[in-house]
Amino acid sequence: MAGSAPSQAAGPIAERKGMRTTAIQHQNQSLDQIEEELARTERKLASLRATLKRSHQQSAADAGALRDMGARAKEIMNRPKTWRGGSKRSDATELEALRAEMRARSEATSRTVEEMKSMSAEATELSKHQQDLSRLRAEIIARGETRGQ
Repeated sequence: MAGSAPSQAAGPIAERKGMRTTAIQHQNQSLDQIEEELARTERKLASLRATLKRSHQQSAADAGALRDMGARAKEIMNRPKTWRGGSKRSDATELEALRAEMRARSEATSRTVEEMKSMSAEATELSKHQQDLSRLRAEIIARGETRGQ
């Protein structure tokens, strides 16, 4: 599993690096084609940013829920004990269920964070691609080329 993780994580990034454009790659493209690709890139970036924003909000909500569960677990542990000094059976059952839910949420939060890192890396590469396209567009306009050539 450890050997496969880096290749999976590098996949989208490597694909985006391959997408990065240079003036040489787009010499034969018309201004219209470049503007269409620029518009597609901008839409994809907007979509990624919206998804990242929602993920950040969800992550903050999950962190708050985990804090609340931690406080609840502490409250359960501080409840009066049996005469032998152990937790009451109902308290122990409730505490175990709460801890299981906390573990599950914590794991889900970790997965979300990894997904956010991946999306962020993809957005960075798309931003570079967008800059390259904008630069190429400006060069074409500066040379005075007309649309559709």
